[in-house]
Amino acid sequence: MIDHIDNYLKWLKENMTQSEIKPGLCEITTPFLDRHNDYTQIYVEDMRNGIFEVSDGGYTLSDLSLCGMDFSTPKRKELLQQSLNRLGIKLDEKQGILYAKCSKSELPSIQHRMIQSMLDVNDMFYLSSPNIKSLFYEDVKSFFDSHEIYYSEGMSVMGKSGFSHTYHFVLQRNKRNPQRFINLMNTVSRSNAERIIFSWGDTKEARGNDEKLIVLINDSQKINDSVVAGFQQYNISPFLWSKRNENIKDFA
Repeated sequence: MIDHIDNYLKWLKENMTQSEIKPGLCEITTPFLDRHNDYTQIYVEDMRNGIFEVSDGGYTLSDLSLCGMDFSTPKRKELLQQSLNRLGIKLDEKQGILYAKCSKSELPSIQHRMIQSMLDVNDMFYLSSPNIKSLFYEDVKSFFDSHEIYYSEGMSVMGKSGFSHTYHFVLQRNKRNPQRFINLMNTVSRSNAERIIFSWGDTKEARGNDEKLIVLINDSQKINDSVVAGFQQYNISPFLWSKRNENIKDFA
């Protein structure tokens, strides 16, 4: 059997580069693409005394703002903060920078969480605009609440690789269904699909087989069928949001 996790980590290592911007400050370029098909970059700064700061350099929120995303409403601020809290990332509101401080031993995990957080925030807010009343995350919560589907939010689990993976929702095991982890996909892209597949494979390796991952896909725009097929190859259940009522038995 092919070790997909080792293969993925090898690919990740081979496709990440770093450059020193100035003494103590490095720019790391990752193979994960944003919606502009640009490689995601993070920054690691040695703050001395054994403390490091990992940040996005202000890119994530600045880019969303340039594309018309307004974070001035209390609800959007709350949702942004919830998304960051899930991965232990902080926000410098004055500079619009996502960051986290850590020791040297924590650097790999924090770098991984920063990349995840950047991509999650981008995906959560990308299709929104000031004239849209709700976000996909809000719509999913409202659907669960209205159908009395009981869930936990923002559960983090440790994978075989030692990386921590965070899921938007978790539904508990019952007589009809196993425990179900749920990730939301607001923007359907190969990059988003690849990281979800890796996270789930890494989670399964550490936890066992009697669990299920559901990816709820926002299909308000045209989606890539190959991404949906890719999930199915890894025994991940891709559910289109437009057909949520047809799949309600899988949530109950």
